[in-house]
Amino acid sequence: AGYWGVAFDLYASRALSVTSIHVEAISNGPISVWVLARKRSTCGGVGEVCSHWDFETNLAFWELAAPTPTQVMINGTRLLEVKIPDWDMAAGETRGFLVVADAGLRISVMGDGNASEACGSSGDSLLTVRAGRSVFGRSSPPGNRNDALLATEGGREERRALFGRVSYRNHEIVGDTYRCRFHAATGLVKTSEPTRAFSLTDGAFDGASSLACLTPPWPWAETSVGFTVVGDATGEALFYPPDAAVGAPFAMPVRASWRE
Repeated sequence: AGYWGVAFDLYASRALSVTSIHVEAISNGPISVWVLARKRSTCGGVGEVCSHWDFETNLAFWELAAPTPTQVMINGTRLLEVKIPDWDMAAGETRGFLVVADAGLRISVMGDGNASEACGSSGDSLLTVRAGRSVFGRSSPPGNRNDALLATEGGREERRALFGRVSYRNHEIVGDTYRCRFHAATGLVKTSEPTRAFSLTDGAFDGASSLACLTPPWPWAETSVGFTVVGDATGEALFYPPDAAVGAPFAMPVRASWRE
């Protein structure tokens, strides 16, 4: 039996590992899903663009991202997660992927003959999925001695995209580093260890509205202290500066021990 699916590119703006791809089957019944990636050795080395474009019918340029397929019986919900061993991508890397199955996967057609690359892209500030072409293979599993990638459908002006999403684990935490500074009127000062701001939703990785600091021990007598957030690199007061002309500075009580 043959197989079919979609070729697409992933672009990583930061170092990360792709861990799974979520897809949707179009009907109930058994299904086997494979993920293939463009071979790094065919792309000119690390840092080179390793896209799927123009290589969708040459199996020699592809390798299985996972040694075994995801095999499930679809009965009701048709969404499934195709897990792969961590697939590392360097910052700035583009890598082509194929997701194929021996039963139908739901896809969408992007554009009307005038589609730009932006029209066929989705993602967040760390990973972008770029739609590509439908692909058709002769004999499953992909890569067996009787197999070949036979044909494609779609193009740069009429792209194909999977219904689903890509899960990943990022390797680095980006953004500025902050410290919380506690200062008494007497001149006593304590500063927290460095911390970073995190977004509370997965839809806004490049912005945050909250910051958590571990309060350092206060070895002196109980008093009221001002609270300031400073940049770790510069020491500049960013929030609640003690000499703020507008708005009252934030204040809180501290003591050597909170146990009565």
